[in-house]
Amino acid sequence: MIEISYTLGSQEGRGGWEIHRNCGSATRGELLWSFFPASIAIRTDDAEWRCDNCWIPLLHFGLSLLHVCERLRDEGEARYDFTEVEGEIEFRRRGEWVTVAPSDSFRSLRCTYDELCAAAVALARRVVFDLAEPYPALRETDVAVDMLERAARIGLSNG
Repeated sequence: MIEISYTLGSQEGRGGWEIHRNCGSATRGELLWSFFPASIAIRTDDAEWRCDNCWIPLLHFGLSLLHVCERLRDEGEARYDFTEVEGEIEFRRRGEWVTVAPSDSFRSLRCTYDELCAAAVALARRVVFDLAEPYPALRETDVAVDMLERAARIGLSNG
């Protein structure tokens, strides 16, 4: 079992442009890099990793995890590189098992490939639907559409 969760910073402390700009008029780059900074947690039955600084761009992280799942389908390794802080999360697949190894942690997390895909799909859907509540224009952006389409493809191929 693996669970990926997020927490947006408080409205006052959040540095994302979504406070000052309309999501519907933002560029793809702005949505992926400047909107919705969040803290991230990844949990398995026997380990947990957290990044509590509230600066990881949530849409970029969610979309990147879907890319990781697509890449791991055919290759043994993929990674998510943080641009906000030094570090990365390395994903290594061996058979059905995936090791999730954040560079800033001495502990790795372990799950099956199908569990990782299910968690990435759930995160992507949750992010889009949660954020579209207060920011309805987000639903129509190419980032949200791309995330939901990739999540559907991954969900179908692994479900």
